[in-house]
Amino acid sequence: MGSLKFSDSTSEKGKKVRLIIHTINVFIVTFIYITLVHKVGAELGIDVNKPLREYDKVIVLSGFALMLFSLAILYGVSFKILSWIFSKLKI
Repeated sequence: MGSLKFSDSTSEKGKKVRLIIHTINVFIVTFIYITLVHKVGAELGIDVNKPLREYDKVIVLSGFALMLFSLAILYGVSFKILSWIFSKLKI
């Protein structure tokens, strides 16, 4: 697997391109994550705008664990794709 660091690019232009691609990646993954949290929360009957203290602690903790796990998976997959893109484009 290639490196995802900005500084590992061979040229100054490549570093700027990597920075732009990583910035776009953050916006896309965050948008997908927030959309999924709202959709899944609504499907499970949880109002995401309701205060957390009104829910049982087990539900809140399991929800946070699942949210962290899903965020890690989304960023892991996106970093794999970025690594593949950087190696194919030789950036």
